Amino acid sequence: MSEVKLDKKDRRVIIIGLIIGSLAKIFIDKAIEIAMMLIIIYSIHKYLGNTKNSKEYLACEFKDEVRYHRGMKRFVLFIDIYILIRFLMISYIKYNRFNILELSLIMALSITYDEYLIRRYVKSIKGIKINESKPKIKNKALVLIVLIAFGNFTYAYYNNIKNKTEKFISIGKYEYKLSYDKYEKRVFEVKTSTSYLRAEETDKNSKYLDDYIEDSKKLINKKIIQDYSFKAMIFMLVLTSTQVGFKSKDINSKSIMAGVFLVMFVLFAMISFNESESTIELEHDLSMYFHKYLSSY
Repeated sequence: MSEVKLDKKDRRVIIIGLIIGSLAKIFIDKAIEIAMMLIIIYSIHKYLGNTKNSKEYLACEFKDEVRYHRGMKRFVLFIDIYILIRFLMISYIKYNRFNILELSLIMALSITYDEYLIRRYVKSIKGIKINESKPKIKNKALVLIVLIAFGNFTYAYYNNIKNKTEKFISIGKYEYKLSYDKYEKRVFEVKTSTSYLRAEETDKNSKYLDDYIEDSKKLINKKIIQDYSFKAMIFMLVLTSTQVGFKSKDINSKSIMAGVFLVMFVLFAMISFNESESTIELEHDLSMYFHKYLSSY
């Protein structure tokens, strides 16, 4: 149930897990992320996969108890598969991270899906009847305007990137430029938030320059994804605010779509800030690579 709170034992398990993960990070690069994922699996299985043992469950009157538990088991299985995929990704992809925003996304999904199951299969909780008249969406005209604005923004953003050539792309402070000197040798320039690097092709460094150009493109593409996601996150925040009555405690003060927009907000925030972390690492690696293989030629 969405109102379940962590007991003292679980808070202790989570704190100890994070402490062990932080200490293990000294020896294992992504130990804290692995600890967080294990904590998620533990919490999801205890509070969503084992609801029959909770006090909230005993206080429920169901319309269809079997379907409620079937839906919850499917969600727990979905989270298990998701965590497994993310574990493999952060293990084998250098610039991939798992952070508090991704944890927030899983929590938002859990709450939204739990509310969905309650509306469909629960009659009442602690004698309070579940109000099935909860609106699907509020302020339809305003939502439509914001969605149209978001669609136009996405279309314009995509076209702006699409129209840039392979020889020159810029996004904010970041850009890369590929040109040729009079001998038809490549000249490659990269600007980041902290540096400007210029490499000229020679017979000795050609293979290194190929790798450098490829990694520089990855950096720019990450910045594009980060920039778009940050702006899309703002649109989702506005849409979420149109669906929530902040001053009211009535169940109808929040629409069903509020949960959907909130999940999208956290998803875009996760992408934006995750990419921000990975670009810092990639910038550092590019600089080290340049000074090791290109600047000496």
